[in-house]
Amino acid sequence: MSRVVLSSAIILSFAVSGFTWRSSLYPESWEPGYTDSQGRFLHDFSYAGYHRGEREIPSHNDNIIDITQAPYHSDNTGSDDVTSLIQQALDSAGESGGGVVYLPDGTYRIRPQGNNDYSLAIRYSDVVLRGAGADRTFLFNDNPVMRRKDIILVTPP
Repeated sequence: MSRVVLSSAIILSFAVSGFTWRSSLYPESWEPGYTDSQGRFLHDFSYAGYHRGEREIPSHNDNIIDITQAPYHSDNTGSDDVTSLIQQALDSAGESGGGVVYLPDGTYRIRPQGNNDYSLAIRYSDVVLRGAGADRTFLFNDNPVMRRKDIILVTPP
């Protein structure tokens, strides 16, 4: 019992004294390229993403293709494989000069087709694959063999 009280007292004293824990890989003097005495470093993903995070992601409001509507009528319950329907919509948006393939709330079952090493491919500029939100739209890839394969491949035509 006294051990628990002692631990609580130590934690409390750190909180009161303003002590903050820092990793040896992230000292107060950290700058990009920092390496500790053992050669370890933190990977810097500061510039990951669309145009290195320096530009806003384009917001398309025209040519919005709702994958659950005609002509696609994609299942959003996760029971049917809708890979080819989503791929058709992505290609259609690209061939028409760009647009948004919108996946409303739900789960969309996808998987690599045939000998493809990807499930979906975005092959055209100005094509956006958009869901209803991180907690509302889900891509469910049920293929157990995905070594060296992509869920979404972004590539030139």
